[in-house]
Amino acid sequence: YTYNFNTQRNGLSGPEEMQLARKHFGISITQNSYGLAQTYLCLLWDKISYSFGEANNLDYLSYTYPQMTHVFAVGNEQGACDKAFGTTAARSKSAIYVGAVNIKGEISDFSSFGPTDDGRIVPTICAKGVGVYSTKDGNGYASDNGTSMACPTVTGHAALLSERYTQLNPGAEIPSALLRGVLANTAT
Repeated sequence: YTYNFNTQRNGLSGPEEMQLARKHFGISITQNSYGLAQTYLCLLWDKISYSFGEANNLDYLSYTYPQMTHVFAVGNEQGACDKAFGTTAARSKSAIYVGAVNIKGEISDFSSFGPTDDGRIVPTICAKGVGVYSTKDGNGYASDNGTSMACPTVTGHAALLSERYTQLNPGAEIPSALLRGVLANTAT
């Protein structure tokens, strides 16, 4: 198979662009709302592995830049594949995966979840992703649903925690593993 998943117009993959942004601009957090569409991959589920796509490249990037945190929307395909181990194509071991909950904190009927095929719990954390008021094309606003609507909340919280860490530890950046642990273990 030839896959052209997440290749940008400039020919670079997501992790390659992230690496350039880290080198040139010093970014420490990335937010990502894209992934494999499981609905179309149900019959190939057993062929999707850690090395498929960019999970291993993302983990290599995280190893190379341990202060760089990657936040991903976990996906909106809760019922996509009956035989799937979980309902997420998440493979990276170093990313924060965000699910969507409603105003009561209940998992939405669309949010993907795990466990992953290697047994990891996914999502890492959830945020409101149902009825989120946000911008839309044409300088307007509308209510929308999705894990991509929940992801910015978690990314914003991660940015605030990162900023506070640097205030308390001048010149230091929070290690991604610590930031992931704080987010996952202090959420209600």
